[in-house]
Amino acid sequence: MTTDHESIFSSNTSEKRWVDQMVKIFEKDLIIEIDKPPCVFKVPKSISDAKPEAYSPMLVGLGPYHRWRPHLYNMERQKLASANQLLDKDQLQNLRPLVIDPVSELEPIIRSCYDTHLEHESESISWMLSLDSLYLINFLKSYPQLTNGGQNVDLETRKLVQDLFLLENQIPAFLLKEIRRAIDLKHNLFNEFLVMCKAHSPLKLCEQIEILFHTDNTCVHLLACMYSLILNNRGIIEVDNMRCPRKRGRIPRSREDTDKEGLVNIASEVAKTVESLGIGGPVVQMHLKFIQRVPWNRIFVFFRNHNQDDENDSSSNVEEIRVPSVTQLCEIAKVKFKVTEGGIRDLRFEGEGDNRTFHFPVIKINKDSEVILRNLIAYEAATATPGSTLELAEYVDFMCGIVDTPKDVALLREAKIIEGPLSDEEIAHLFNGISNTTGIQTEKKSNLELAAERVNEIFDNTRKVKLFRFFKKINLTSKKVLTVFLTIILLALLTLQAFCEVYGCSFRWFWQKIAW
Repeated sequence: MTTDHESIFSSNTSEKRWVDQMVKIFEKDLIIEIDKPPCVFKVPKSISDAKPEAYSPMLVGLGPYHRWRPHLYNMERQKLASANQLLDKDQLQNLRPLVIDPVSELEPIIRSCYDTHLEHESESISWMLSLDSLYLINFLKSYPQLTNGGQNVDLETRKLVQDLFLLENQIPAFLLKEIRRAIDLKHNLFNEFLVMCKAHSPLKLCEQIEILFHTDNTCVHLLACMYSLILNNRGIIEVDNMRCPRKRGRIPRSREDTDKEGLVNIASEVAKTVESLGIGGPVVQMHLKFIQRVPWNRIFVFFRNHNQDDENDSSSNVEEIRVPSVTQLCEIAKVKFKVTEGGIRDLRFEGEGDNRTFHFPVIKINKDSEVILRNLIAYEAATATPGSTLELAEYVDFMCGIVDTPKDVALLREAKIIEGPLSDEEIAHLFNGISNTTGIQTEKKSNLELAAERVNEIFDNTRKVKLFRFFKKINLTSKKVLTVFLTIILLALLTLQAFCEVYGCSFRWFWQKIAW
């Protein structure tokens, strides 16, 4: 027995079982062509640690990863009842030759579908996945009658559905099809997948089931089916011309070009603000022009904060997407929100002048939406290849960025973009709780990236935002000095205005001295 404490084996029995499996593979199984990549993955701790309960089954465990957990064992009786309901008497009496033995023949392919080594005996694998498959087949078959086509889903059924969409709880579709063929079940598996996905997908799905048959890897299990239908919801298979990936990271946030540019522009902003207060007259206008000509970028160098490096360090964190909230976009940048007929690939921003519109797909948020979204993102990350973009994670990141408060949710609900029975507070909490997803940026930018860059550019160039960010950059002492300085300027201009109203003003009073 190995003494390495990091060994995958827990006992001599486990190690002997592995040897037996290797012997079997070399004696028999290598003649079977296994070209199926893994499709059922263990969720990495880096993802699951944020909310472990979103990735572990509550009621039913399917497959080898969760099957024998103590709190799930009560469902074994329910699985046997499902097999009894699905099969007739003759099929039950001949279960081994009809189902178990054919599944046993598929064992090498079944093992290849899981991304970790399965220590279970061959007999255990065959019986476990046969019974689990029969349970899932029966659930899918009876789901439309049980829930009126997904319209009336009670709490217990909703919890079961959450478990069925967990990444670690998936049953490979090829195995379901083999068992359905063995028991002579006529209904189409993917049609039943589609009914479940329609009832519980947070996002719009493709209506053309043909998309599921485009490639062998498109619909390898129920969760993969929903993912494929969400991404390809235009009804066509889209293959992006990906180039070499640049780096991992979130959607980039546009910033002011340089600090110098902000300092130069502040004089103009102050002058416009003073002018908007109604302080008029030719002499006052002359002083405003003077203010604009002062080299503020050189003056404000003396007010630099010694802790500026700390501020730069804190703002360099790219783990959280930084985009304006829905409320900020509506109230400051005057952006309107409208529904797009497509899906996440049709998200776009149109903005010319004061006519600015963000087009979003409809998202339906229910009690099970967070679990399903998290597992879809985990599946996307597990199946990602170099050069691909994590489009769903990118979309969810963006939604988490623009939804900060219940007011943001209310605005999107008013625009018919967010739907569902949850309250605004619950939905805001949901989006604020999903984090740590990562996208891969490529030279070919997605519609969402282009929309984010455009809306950030417009928002950053808003006068209020420029002023706010300028004052935020300088330290507290600088703020006090600037406040006093600007107050003195305003008082001087007000005094000048009062003087001119009483005694009258003429350019000859000032011109020769300040016309420089």
